Amino acid sequence: MSKTTVLLLGLLMASTVGCSINNYVLFPERDVTQTPEQFGLRCESIETTNASGHRVTGWLILPTRGAGENPAGSPAGSGIEEAVAPRGVILVSHGNAGNVGSFLPWAKLLSDAGYAAALYDYQGYGRSGGDADVTSLVGDGRAVVGWLRERGHLAGGRRLGLVGLSLGTLVSVKLAGEVDDVAAVALEGALIPGDELKRKFGVLGAPIAWLLVKQIPDELDTGAQIARVRAPLLFIHSADDEVTSIEGARDLFGRAPEPKRWVEVPGARHLTPIMEWPDYAATLTRFFDERLAR
Repeated sequence: MSKTTVLLLGLLMASTVGCSINNYVLFPERDVTQTPEQFGLRCESIETTNASGHRVTGWLILPTRGAGENPAGSPAGSGIEEAVAPRGVILVSHGNAGNVGSFLPWAKLLSDAGYAAALYDYQGYGRSGGDADVTSLVGDGRAVVGWLRERGHLAGGRRLGLVGLSLGTLVSVKLAGEVDDVAAVALEGALIPGDELKRKFGVLGAPIAWLLVKQIPDELDTGAQIARVRAPLLFIHSADDEVTSIEGARDLFGRAPEPKRWVEVPGARHLTPIMEWPDYAATLTRFFDERLAR
């Protein structure tokens, strides 16, 4: 079979199944099965709207006097402690499959270190309104930054940290290039989406990849947006990541401006270092301590 025939068959298949990028790359979950209360965390509910008028929800996880007594991935067995003034505020843009409940361990880790962690759901995820859509991802993050400002959480010269996890790295890179308050950006499982799609689909799937890549908004093209970031960058990537390739992450790191740091975790898989790497918490919190803590 010639290459031309393969491409034509691929295009026919793609048009037949309806090649919407949202159907191929977004995997939202509606049911929020884990809550801050189960982890012994004090929080303030986030509820705002994005540019499309859809509700964006989440939690602002607050540091407490009893923080740090339970491992980052473990629900607490005791009551909720009294909240204390945060050392800084960190916006957590989570990964693809799941919702805010799935990513509470990262928020707990940051609150244990004395930070307020704003963990939110994208449109169509968890309790946020609308349908999941790649065109709304950055706008959802912008809406939460606006909510933090309106509530006074960024007042008094307090600056903002960003944590992007997998899909969330696309949002974090864009926000880091446009929000003046950003003082530090940590990216775990980072990717350049167009390149990653081409890599996943390979030669036989090239027609589908081509149709999908054309639908990626420019604001999610981390390969181009990374040059606009002015805050220090921390890249954490699992050596055996099966979801976002380490080759793609290295390419993005190479394009990123200084100052930047690359941390590769041997033997870990996609977003598992928080559970498997003993130095994870210290590496992440020290990065923010040096640039964000007041």
